[in-house]
Order: sequence, then structure tokens, then C-alpha cells
Amino acid sequence: MSCILKIREIYSELTPTEQKIADYIMEEEVEVTSLSAAELAEQVKTSPPSIVRFARKLGYGGFQEMKLALAKDAALQDKQQDKVYEAVTIHDSTKEIIYKISKENSNAIDETVSVLDEVEVAKAIEVMTKANNINIFGVGASGLVGLDLQYKLMRINKRASMYMDSHTQLSSAIHLGKGDVAVGISHSGRTLEIFKAMETAKNRGATTISITKYGKNPLMDLADINLFTASVEKNLRTGAIASRIAQLTIIDILFIGIARKNFNEISKYIQTTREIVEDFKL
Repeated sequence: MSCILKIREIYSELTPTEQKIADYIMEEEVEVTSLSAAELAEQVKTSPPSIVRFARKLGYGGFQEMKLALAKDAALQDKQQDKVYEAVTIHDSTKEIIYKISKENSNAIDETVSVLDEVEVAKAIEVMTKANNINIFGVGASGLVGLDLQYKLMRINKRASMYMDSHTQLSSAIHLGKGDVAVGISHSGRTLEIFKAMETAKNRGATTISITKYGKNPLMDLADINLFTASVEKNLRTGAIASRIAQLTIIDILFIGIARKNFNEISKYIQTTREIVEDFKL
């Protein structure tokens, strides 16, 4: 995952001082690679230890390691100058929109894969495979992603529920218990309705899984298992498109992971559900 992407994804969680450092790095990415911690600290009116702490907050061993990551990002961008992706604008042609949206979706998938923790994904697949009941919580675009997961699980004979009404989601959470799983989908990780439903499910003994954007947020703090997405948000607020594609990628990974656990039996369920609707095709 690129250094700039890491900064962008956790920006809202940074302190004011850290945001000043982040702003300067995102604005002067190339210049920063040639500065010392002291020189960067002087530019942003802070101390060298603050620069080092900022680098470590991003997951680097220190400022030097962060500079190497920035240099690597810059080198990769130079190689892809002919493929520069920019935000969709109101002046774009249909051809440009087609290219930019498809590129954004592709970026969202690639960046999501870069932040997915294989261990956490395996845990999620394991508990969902063994679950007595799976309740899925999401509103808006995330709710549509939740419906997709519910439909997929239904096809392989997993007991899964997804209600678009947030009050019904909260009511359903009360009936979960040990051996059940609650999946909360929220790009920001700060959707109050989802947090309350997940909190209720956890208090009742259910295992909780969050699907949120990369970075610290209330929902991931609450959940037992955390799956992260990355998204690209641009001028025409196409973030909802990118985040939905990223979330759907995780949903597909979970579904296939569950399906392969007992594939001989699962394939029969899939075939049966396919056959039942064949008569409705022209």
C-alpha cells in the first residue's frame, strides 16, 4: 500500500500537528524524499521527534523508511505517466468517463487487496462457515452490498438475514447469541445505526465482523474481526461507487472462502438454486 494512500485513509484520525505533516507530505511528496527529519520539521513548524512518530504511526520503522516508501511511489508514478488517472469532471466526454470510472473501480480493488489482512479474512470465513445464523447490517449503498452477501449465502443454504430498515436491523440483533455472527458494513465505520446493531449483537454473545475503510474507526474498535477496504474519492463524489466495488470484492472473497469449505455439498445447493429459476428464463 502506498505511503500517500496510507496517509489519506487515516487522515481524519490524525492530530492537528500530524495533519500539518500529512498535508506537507501529500503536497511536496518528491521534495520530502530529500529532506531530513529535522528539515521537514522546520518546514511544518514542529519537532523532529514528531516527524518520526508520524512515520511510525503509518507503520514504518522510522522517517527514513517512510522516505524510501515515498521514493518508491514516485518512481512507480513516473513509469505510469501515460496512464495517469484523474477525477471525473463535468467537462469530461463519455469516453473519458468510461475510462476514469473503470480505472477508479480497478484502483479500488487493487488497493483493497493491498490492505486486506489474510489472517483476518481466514478468521471471518471460519466463523461464518460455522455460524448458526448470520445477520448483516448496512444502510444506503452499504446496505445493497449487504443484500448481495445475504443472497449469496442463501444460495449455499446458510441462514443469513439482511434488513434495509435500520430499526429492524437493531431488533434482529437482539435475537443473536453465541454461535451467531453479525457483519457490519460501513465505509466510514461511523454509521450510528450500524454501530448500535453491532454493539447489541456483541453484547448478546455473537461474533462481530466489520467491513470498513482502512484506518481506525469506532466500528473496527468494536468488532472481533476487521476487514478493510480502500477507496478512491474524487471531485464528483464517486467515492460511493469505488467503496461499493471494494466492499463487493470482500463479499465475493468471503463467499468463495465459505463455499470451498464443503464444496461437494455446496455445489449441489448452487445447482439446485440455479435450476429452480430456469423456467423463468425466455
